[in-house]
Amino acid sequence: MVRSSLITLPDELLHDVVGRLDSARDVAAFQGVCRRTDYLTRHNGWKSFAQAKFPSLKIPASAQLTYSNVADRLTYLDRCWAKRAFFINSYEEELSHHRHGLPPGRRFQQSVSFYPCLDAGLLSSSMEELLVVGAGEDVLSRRRPNLGTAPVPWMKLRGAVDGYMSGSGDVTAVSVVDEARGPGVAIGRADGSLRLQSIHATGFKGNHVDLLPELACEQEPASMPPVTSLGHLAVTWTAYQQQSALLASCQGARLRLYDLSSLKASTRSIAPSQTFDFTNAESTALPLLRSCKFLGSDTIACALGSATDPLQWGQIRPDGIEMFPAVPNMTTLSAAFEKLDVDINNWSQRLTVRAIEPVHGLGGPNIVLSAWDNGSINLHDLRTASPYDAVYRDRFQPYQSSSALLAFGAEHFVAGDNRYMELRVIEFRNPTKSYQHTDGLSCSSEPPFPPPLYGHVGLEKGAAKHNTCSSSNDESCVWHRESRRPTWQPDVTINMGNSKYDRCFSLAKSSDVTGTFYAGFCGAVMEITPALARDVSKDKEPYHRAPKGWTSGHPRSRVSLIETGVSLCSTPEWALEENSVPAPLYSDPAAYTGARADSEEHMRLDSCWTPRRPRDPNTHATPATERRHGGRGRGHGRPRSAQRGR
Repeated sequence: MVRSSLITLPDELLHDVVGRLDSARDVAAFQGVCRRTDYLTRHNGWKSFAQAKFPSLKIPASAQLTYSNVADRLTYLDRCWAKRAFFINSYEEELSHHRHGLPPGRRFQQSVSFYPCLDAGLLSSSMEELLVVGAGEDVLSRRRPNLGTAPVPWMKLRGAVDGYMSGSGDVTAVSVVDEARGPGVAIGRADGSLRLQSIHATGFKGNHVDLLPELACEQEPASMPPVTSLGHLAVTWTAYQQQSALLASCQGARLRLYDLSSLKASTRSIAPSQTFDFTNAESTALPLLRSCKFLGSDTIACALGSATDPLQWGQIRPDGIEMFPAVPNMTTLSAAFEKLDVDINNWSQRLTVRAIEPVHGLGGPNIVLSAWDNGSINLHDLRTASPYDAVYRDRFQPYQSSSALLAFGAEHFVAGDNRYMELRVIEFRNPTKSYQHTDGLSCSSEPPFPPPLYGHVGLEKGAAKHNTCSSSNDESCVWHRESRRPTWQPDVTINMGNSKYDRCFSLAKSSDVTGTFYAGFCGAVMEITPALARDVSKDKEPYHRAPKGWTSGHPRSRVSLIETGVSLCSTPEWALEENSVPAPLYSDPAAYTGARADSEEHMRLDSCWTPRRPRDPNTHATPATERRHGGRGRGHGRPRSAQRGR
């Protein structure tokens, strides 16, 4: 009888073995056992590992990416996110730049800068990342290879050339459109105009398609209240669904869908194929359709402001759009809003959902995150009648609302603050999370260090203190056991440290594999890439070319971080468990040396974070935000009594 061995086992069983390994290091060791395991691992083993450990992340199909590279990239990104290691680059418009028809120097007199709207995507034809930025009346774009680091030029579409003025012609919504004719960008403006602009590798093409607001036979309903706000005139949001070639736009209380599948080279304008009006004929209030997101080829979710049903989802049918409230009975949320003195039956105090984001990998395509005006971020399954399936709140600023959301599968999401220049990194706390980067590290009898500076943290009560892990006895060492506990992996808030940035207006990413995401603040765009400080040395740090008339820089010494505990609420009612102010950590530019220290292996956070704030190398003085807010940066030193009133 032939004895069983790795050589005799079927391929399917070996692939299942690879998918159950804890780390990429274990897969590499399995690959080196023999020629057969090497062949299987190279062809399908790394694919099985990546899909088993990161099932919620979207992996683009590209011949340029092997699954060994994908697995290496995803495991590295998981470690960077866990250690809160980010390389931040900022793009800001030069103050002396000649713009808006004003002579140099007059730019200093502008009281309010523009809020950049962003979108990014991977082009199916070339697998390049296309980033689009709406900056005032202009549109900026950049194309670069996926995972590329070489500097690439920016392209600009000047709004003044097409007759758009500053203010009324400002860009308010952009979407990357990857259609059969070639890539393009949908541009919505403050005056209500919407245009599909073609774009190629060297710049914007001259031809465009105007997307008309209504069908020629349609008229405004007599019951519709007159538009009294410029905010209802602007195109507030656009979204593109590639599978069905549908483009959605939000303006005032109207949702419009445009079918781009039938566009021809000679097409100059098209009317919407379907429309839906959220105006209630029995009410004098006019809701504002803030954003929409496609959940599939025939399903769409909508976020509204000043509405009794601020979160709705719709089924797209050939005969029209049928909308349903995501929370069928809004009175179930009454208890959650009592403490805020909000009467949901009073139209003047109607609820607002400021942002929504689809979440993949949690059981279906109908899972969405929604940021509510009371500070909560709710996770909804639109197929159920429950008002929420999970609630997330910042434990330090529980009533501070978010204005933008960006999810990375079912791993974590980023929330942009609606008032301050802050980004919140929040873990979903998915109990079925398959990969932990700490599983591939050596055992230790000590807990992770440094301990979190906020919240109740301690060793698990009654647990035995083992020096090493033992799979046969189902025992874990202290370090591996504590590393998996949520209290040792707190959520964080990142403060950009510059008061002129103001609130976060938009968030965008091209794919989960690149890891890079973009944040739009007042007058600035932040490019944030997960990267360990030891991998970004001063002499080898990536060079970021700025658009013409803009500057590029690394605001390291101004960036701070606070750990805010576990944002996932265990009960419907929110209770403050900590009365202290979180101690901030600051980004130290001296940590970016490219050196590798053995002590970093068991460090809970990246080596760039230090409790002492470094001096700003540009000014050689204590930053203004530290002087104004007691050394905690704007927003990090606010008393709790002031937070509840917001």
